[in-house]
Amino acid sequence: RVGAPKDKKDSKTGITKTLVREDFDAGLVVTNEFDDISGDIVVDVPKIFSGFETLRIRGSGRYRDAKEPSSPITDHARTVAERFASMPGTVLVFFNDVRWVESVATKTSVDDGLYANERSKLADFVGLELGIDHPLVSCCRQGIGYHHSHLPLSVQRAIEFALDEGWLKIVFATPTLREGVNTSATTV
Repeated sequence: RVGAPKDKKDSKTGITKTLVREDFDAGLVVTNEFDDISGDIVVDVPKIFSGFETLRIRGSGRYRDAKEPSSPITDHARTVAERFASMPGTVLVFFNDVRWVESVATKTSVDDGLYANERSKLADFVGLELGIDHPLVSCCRQGIGYHHSHLPLSVQRAIEFALDEGWLKIVFATPTLREGVNTSATTV
């Protein structure tokens, strides 16, 4: 869905540019890559999340204007993770930026009612290591975790253990989790 083009004048340069907002619905297609399953398996999940981009019109083309608002990729990833969390198994989402990992984890919610005792013990341990007011404590109680190199090694290992045991439904992580760790996450 494309809105009507609008002109916007830059107050610093005085240059006028024509912008258009484009709303979109996006889906996901998952295909099987394992040799042990014969035949093709394709899962098509249409309209799993929505968003928008602000595009700059130049001549006959449209280009993404990084200075104009667009829906954040973290919102898209969070929505996808929350949708997959309703299925059996665990969800692991990778980001390159520690701030994104923490931010999206604190905005994510899962209401599965599972592993309350285990999650409480994990949260208590994380609270002892990081302080009871640390955002990871409340995330763990809700079945959400995050993992990055700025966390103490003891907390990283606790998050990895909880992911492997299935106590955490969703874990957001930087690539440091991939380095030397095999997880039992069912959706990555």
